[in-house]
Amino acid sequence: MSILLRDLNLFAVEYLTFNMRESDRAEVFGVWRHDDELRFAGEVTHILRNYGRSQIAYINGIPAALFGFSCHLKPKVYDVWMFGTSEFTKALFPLMRWCRNEANDILSIEKAHRLQAQSRADHHEAHKLIKAMGGIEECRLEGWGKDGSDYLMFKWINGKNDAILKPHYVQQKEKA
Repeated sequence: MSILLRDLNLFAVEYLTFNMRESDRAEVFGVWRHDDELRFAGEVTHILRNYGRSQIAYINGIPAALFGFSCHLKPKVYDVWMFGTSEFTKALFPLMRWCRNEANDILSIEKAHRLQAQSRADHHEAHKLIKAMGGIEECRLEGWGKDGSDYLMFKWINGKNDAILKPHYVQQKEKA
């Protein structure tokens, strides 16, 4: 099995959108203005290409997952994007390495104040991943989804809870 990370392209985003895991689909389209998959792929490509950075993981030449950061709504505040197909977990480690490097760059070189991710309250797999990457649950966004579903806001604040994103991070052992 070969896993490659490549730059964003519209055709791969379209493939990912049409083949998205159901949990990701519910999360993403639960807060998007419309349910048009083709239009969504074009909008995501535009946002990430023009206001951020991203990578697509390919497994044996087929798009499996997207990870991105965009600063399209508020200066120095980046939204974190991640979704994929049923092959998502196979692409996780290379994407997480890329994420760590890019997040560190965004916080230290671009001097962003905050990274944030909104995740549907019932998308527990996403919450585990976000927390594993150092994200802290900030609040519950009640009725945030267009179907009235709740979402959780996770954050990484520059200089506060971003240590896990730094090179050579070693997790501290818990005191007995």
